[in-house]
This record gives sequence, C-alpha cells and structure tokens, in this order.
Amino acid sequence: MTCAVIASDSHGINRDSCKPQVLLYYHCMDNILRKLPVDLGEHLHISFPLAHLREVKTPFGWADVRPYNRLFFVLKAPSGGGGDIRDAFGRQRLVLKKNTVLYMPPQTFVDCRYRPGVMVAAFHVQAELFHGNDLFLGQTRFLAIHDVHIADRMMEPVGKRSVGSALAMRSICLDIISRVADMLGVEVDKTLQLEARHGELLRIIRTHPGYGLRVGDLAQRLGGNRVRLSRDFAREAGLPLKKYIDRAVLEEAKRLLMYSRLSVRQIADRLEFPDEFFFSHFFKRRTGRSPVQWRDTARSREPFES
Repeated sequence: MTCAVIASDSHGINRDSCKPQVLLYYHCMDNILRKLPVDLGEHLHISFPLAHLREVKTPFGWADVRPYNRLFFVLKAPSGGGGDIRDAFGRQRLVLKKNTVLYMPPQTFVDCRYRPGVMVAAFHVQAELFHGNDLFLGQTRFLAIHDVHIADRMMEPVGKRSVGSALAMRSICLDIISRVADMLGVEVDKTLQLEARHGELLRIIRTHPGYGLRVGDLAQRLGGNRVRLSRDFAREAGLPLKKYIDRAVLEEAKRLLMYSRLSVRQIADRLEFPDEFFFSHFFKRRTGRSPVQWRDTARSREPFES
C-alpha cells in the first residue's frame, strides 16, 4: 500500500464531514506543518509505503542499505525480545519489543535479526523538503520510541485495504516521524536559505550529478565568479561546494548500484569518472567498501541460524 502526501493548507475538504480516521490524519499533518515556516508546506512531500507485515515463525535475518527512512512497528514479541537491529559497526543495537517503534535513517546500513514470535509492520518513509532532499539525510542515529498503545493502534488498521485504514496507518506514521524529527533536532532553516540563495545551482547538481561537474563550469553557467560562489556556498552550507558535489555523486552511485543492472564500469561512465578504477577508489574512500562489495551487501537478504 502506497500513499504520497503533499502537505498543503488548502486541502479543499470539509473536515466537519470527515470520518475519525481522516480527521486524525489531518490533525497529525497539521502538527507537522505548524512546526515549519508558513511558506514551506507546498514543498514538503511525505510518503509511507508499507514494506512488509510479517509474523515470524522461524529465525531469519537480513542486512542492507536503503535510501529512505525506516519505521518498524513491533506489534508482537516474546518476553525476551523478538530479535534486534544493529548498525554497520555494532555500536547501535535496538531490541524488538512489543509497543516499540524503531527508526533507522536513510542510507544507513541495517543488520536485522528476527526471532520466532515477533510481528513487525515495516514502513519506508520519505520526507523530502524540495525534490531529492530528505529531511533526515545525513542522520546516523537509530531511535527506539516506546508507546504502550502503539501496537493496538496499528493492529486495528494494518493489513486492511480501506481508505480509512490507510489514512489511520499514515496518521500514526506522521505522528512518529514528527517525534523523530524533534528527537534528532532536525532543522530546516539552512535548507531554506540554501534553496533561496542557490536554488538553480542545487537543481543542476541534483538532476545531473557527475564527477565531471566543476565549480568553475557551474559558476560560468550561472553567470557568477568561481571564487565567490565557492566562498558563499561554503559559508552558507557549512561544507565546500566540491564536497557537496561529491556527496551528491556518491548518493547517485549508491542508487544506481542498488536499483539498476548497470555494471560498475557503466556506472563510472554515467557519473563521468575517468575509469572504473578511479570510481572504485572514490567510492571505497567514502564508504569503506568497493562498489561491488557495497552492492552485494545492500542487496543481500541472508538467512541466519539461531
């Protein structure tokens, strides 16, 4: 089940005639909008596809990297816990306990192990402020949110195919992702300032990320001075423009490795690297893995023995 929400104050709906699930949905949406500048709602895009609803009978596990936020609602779990979730280095570990929601940010390695008796509803959440700019990108902290009523609230609508149940699930997700934003201290002011000052530059980088992008060429295309562009961007973004470009190239490389059938050489060509060896060096220096190793890990769903 997939539903995209474009946040806006003008829904064109008479809320007095809405069902309770719909009112709850709009209440949660309004709670998020009230925390943002008044002119920001039209740029906020939130989607909550239900990835899987699973009640585990035998032990199994998987490990991967995904480009979206993940919310795992633990609906059932044995007394000792229904397994755990860890990061790439094992420094963060969340136990799957009933009435707990686990949050993992985008582009983070997640190692998950399910135990018999656990039941999980997993949602993949994208919260984009302007196209391609997830509010939580760059976060690394995993979170566990405990709510004594969350399992019952989610169990009622989950798995049903009515509009009311879909809205009820998404209202719960909205509430949780809003709390996550508060806990992580997500700020939007810097993003707004960058978009206002360098909107065209950012659109070029997002739509055509490539190692061949040069600061001088971008400045010339935008009718500006290279030194001034680099200085202003670094001051306002908090990182050099070249580093921002490299980060965009890295994210696009991950996307292509994950979702395309292109070879490493073809990806290197598409991203304008001199050759695949240069690309592999660039990628490994920033991720600790070669492109092939990263792709194998990101796509894996390896079973494990208890």
